[in-house]
Amino acid sequence: AVAGLSLGSAQAFVAAFSHLELFGYLGVFSGALSVPDLSLNYSALFSDKDQFNHELGLLYASAGTGETDLIRTTRPWVETMQKNGFHIQFETFEGFHEWSPWRKSLREFAKKLFKEVPDHESKL
Repeated sequence: AVAGLSLGSAQAFVAAFSHLELFGYLGVFSGALSVPDLSLNYSALFSDKDQFNHELGLLYASAGTGETDLIRTTRPWVETMQKNGFHIQFETFEGFHEWSPWRKSLREFAKKLFKEVPDHESKL
């Protein structure tokens, strides 16, 4: 798995999609779900849900509730991809572009990596 927050999420995105043989899960915390370098083209992967879901077990994205522009652009894209069968999840947590939602994002992402540890058993 690889994850990043803010600008680091773009780096995690590029690392994951450039090396799917190494990364099976991707976490994008307060980052845009787009490729920052337009010379990189992942349209083939996003055109085939079966290949996408096989190559990447989960793309998990999150944002703080105060990041309204990010939510406004991300949520519709995620919903469209989900309706088309892609394993993509998006959550929001109270806060803005800061550590409070990022900690919660990491906690939820880690639970998905380790198969949903119940809250009362979690040490995160």
